[in-house]
Amino acid sequence: MKTLAKRIENKLTKKDGTIKVKYDRVIPFLKHGSKTYLHQWVRSGRYSNLRDREGSLVEGLNLLGLDYKYSNDAPRGGMEGAYVELTAKGKRQVKFFNSKNS
Repeated sequence: MKTLAKRIENKLTKKDGTIKVKYDRVIPFLKHGSKTYLHQWVRSGRYSNLRDREGSLVEGLNLLGLDYKYSNDAPRGGMEGAYVELTAKGKRQVKFFNSKNS
């Protein structure tokens, strides 16, 4: 599974070795691999917005070639319920990565 670390290095990092800001959620997701919601509420005073961060996480997982499940658990399929979760195959794909980086 050294290939996963190589893919992360090649596709998600800048030349100086730091993770691109666009893909900042991919590495924490790989470390825990459980259900992660793609949208979050941001509140400031009396204003609130639903921030969409779906594209960067899903795109990062696709670039790495990992197997994941995209689903929605909201009662009527609303935007708040969209989440991604690693499948059993995806967890096997990142198992070595997690054991070395813990």
